[in-house]
Amino acid sequence: MRGLRRKTGSPAAGTADLPRLGWAVNRHGQDLIVSVIPSRVAGENSFRPVDVFPGADDGERQGAAASELVASLSRAAEAPGTVAIQGFAARSPDGRGLTFTLAVSLADIPYPEAGELPEGDVSECRLACGPAVRIFRLTEPGDPESNSPIAMFSTTYLAQTDYGVLALAFATPHVDGAREFAVLFESIASTCTIQPAPPAGSTAT
Repeated sequence: MRGLRRKTGSPAAGTADLPRLGWAVNRHGQDLIVSVIPSRVAGENSFRPVDVFPGADDGERQGAAASELVASLSRAAEAPGTVAIQGFAARSPDGRGLTFTLAVSLADIPYPEAGELPEGDVSECRLACGPAVRIFRLTEPGDPESNSPIAMFSTTYLAQTDYGVLALAFATPHVDGAREFAVLFESIASTCTIQPAPPAGSTAT
């Protein structure tokens, strides 16, 4: 997992020239853009967006666990408040395929209080889009709380924004690289912004 290591420093340092990945959402008649920088470095080992919902032929070739995971993502995509379900993939220096997913949602719900948070590794942090709580979880197959068919490492951020509570839910099946993925998820989450969409015909900055 060495290919995932990143230099430490300010979350915004060196990101000005890196491309953003954005999703449009309409909240109470206002058009917004939620965006992140998916990779802090350019190059062949950087993560690229991929489709998490395979075509019919690809679906037939998947194992039962993978098919069930895709089905759970499909259900999540239909949930109220969901902005996007995005997959990412990269190739490590040793040729190993690496993947993770990011589920983004925005909801008009109260920001969670300390007593309302799930048990586990929970801490406070600050993202570009607002103050947040960060929740680490490592689940095993059959975990009744996750219903995941495979072992998963996840990091969820709940950020308080001017437009509601923004949730960024990262997950990967590469539990052996949980430490490195935690650093990667943090670096991506720290770049997240939510802002009004630019007028038609203009260019976002």
